[in-house]
Amino acid sequence: MEKSLFYRVLDVAKSEKYENHQTIKDLLNLAKNELKRDVKHGLIFTEHLKRVIDKQMKVATVSKAFFYDIYFQILVAETPYSLDSYFQALEFNRPIEQAFYLPRRTQLLPIVKDLERLLIYDEIDELFLSMPPRVGKTTLVLFVISWYVGLHPEKANLYASCATHLVNAFYKGLMSILTDEVTYLWNKIFPLAKFDKQYMCNSKECYLDTGRLKRYHSFTGKSIDAESLNGACDCDGILVSDDLVSGIEEALNKERLGILNMKVNNDLLSRGKMNCKKLWIGTRWSLADPIGRRIEVISLTGIRYVIHSRPALNEKGESNFDYLYGKGFSTQYYVDLRKIYEQNNDLASFNAVYMQEPVERSGLLFPAEDLNYYDGVLPQGDPERVFGFCDPAFGGGDYTSLPILYKYGDDYYCHGWVFDNGEKNITQPKVAYGIFKHKMTAVRFESNNGGEEYKNKVVEMLEKKYGYVLNVTSITAFKVQQRGAESKQLHIFDRAPEIRQIYFLSPKYQDEDYKKAMHQLTSYTIEGNARKKKDDAPDSLAKTIDMDRVVERKTAIKIVPRLF
Repeated sequence: MEKSLFYRVLDVAKSEKYENHQTIKDLLNLAKNELKRDVKHGLIFTEHLKRVIDKQMKVATVSKAFFYDIYFQILVAETPYSLDSYFQALEFNRPIEQAFYLPRRTQLLPIVKDLERLLIYDEIDELFLSMPPRVGKTTLVLFVISWYVGLHPEKANLYASCATHLVNAFYKGLMSILTDEVTYLWNKIFPLAKFDKQYMCNSKECYLDTGRLKRYHSFTGKSIDAESLNGACDCDGILVSDDLVSGIEEALNKERLGILNMKVNNDLLSRGKMNCKKLWIGTRWSLADPIGRRIEVISLTGIRYVIHSRPALNEKGESNFDYLYGKGFSTQYYVDLRKIYEQNNDLASFNAVYMQEPVERSGLLFPAEDLNYYDGVLPQGDPERVFGFCDPAFGGGDYTSLPILYKYGDDYYCHGWVFDNGEKNITQPKVAYGIFKHKMTAVRFESNNGGEEYKNKVVEMLEKKYGYVLNVTSITAFKVQQRGAESKQLHIFDRAPEIRQIYFLSPKYQDEDYKKAMHQLTSYTIEGNARKKKDDAPDSLAKTIDMDRVVERKTAIKIVPRLF
């Protein structure tokens, strides 16, 4: 009955002149009632109503304030079921160019949806969120906590970070949302969630209460090193871990990371009750950081979790955080920043901090600073040979890799590299062009799992498009079975000395394929699970070295006298 009535009234609203206030009020009341009865259909009702109001506000003359207020009431009605609506309602009176959320909404909405899965719809138990610095992740969590203490004032929430000054900054931000009635509309959204800054908070202890004073506070903020963490809070709401690793020095120190992980397990996680939700945010410095360790542990359990990792640059090399009104960071900003790291031979730090790709430097087999580089100018004279091993890939995140080596005496120069994780219809033309462009004299393909067919298509392209013929062979490489990955890792380790002697193009002369290959090469570590490693770059280099160093057995033919 309610549903059919809503749609009949909605049809009336669409057909009427634009300033029938009572019809709009009727629709709002119907939508609110439906939200209480059936959230899914209620949200459909409110979306229909918002579209009608959007349309009417464009043509209304004297009733803009009325429609403006109705829109705000809809957002407030949706707040228990939509963080997206709450964030808009919270800053409803702010000019959009000054607001935090709306200029960033397009980019942050997928993260908001994951937060709703965690906190509203109980689809997951833990959420791991990693993004670059200064893109809004902590402020986003600040908004989330303000929503939670307003909606669930009886719940106790705990926020932990690596340093006291960061905890204090978060506390001050939360206080601002709850008390600054010009900038934020928290009190209008949650009129029943009482908060008195005179006696319901303590800036020294970093806690506050909503609703009433409680033993375990609505919000408690503590440094992970705080002696008072034990007994500070029994968290039955949200347990937030925000940037628990203080920086690169701690990330690269195994002993300090070990101590940190003990504190997280023994002090922090023990504060959470069984059903509390856990939100982990931060920069992924190391696979052994608290986020990495936690993922490793719960992956073996029935705990429901989602990893949301957002790098600075997407697969097209474009910024993920170029917000409206000049907020955020442009593609050029990140590209220039990466160049600075490259020039300092510290691309691993850029990829950890900005691309969310943790690196275990202590176990690196090919540290960037230990490799040889040249400025793109090859030695004089013709090379003895130009050759390479092509390892085709067919999805699953693997890369087709063809390093192109020029040999001069005992020296190798990697003068080009095809490195792409696209489908074969994309990589085969790139491989063919790379072979032709460098006038390669020998190429070997791995023939496992469709590699022979892949090779034949490349040869066909070379002959038909470029009229180019060369020595192309194939070989069955390691089969990745029970110990295949470990065998491959051992082979890379055996060839590591020769790989480290190769001359690679300096960063400013590398194209995008080359950069990606070098990142994988310089990030490769001999520690950890071999089957989980990204090894396309070092593996193809090791097999390219094999082409030149392994002497193939040849059958010798000799004529001898007949003995009978």
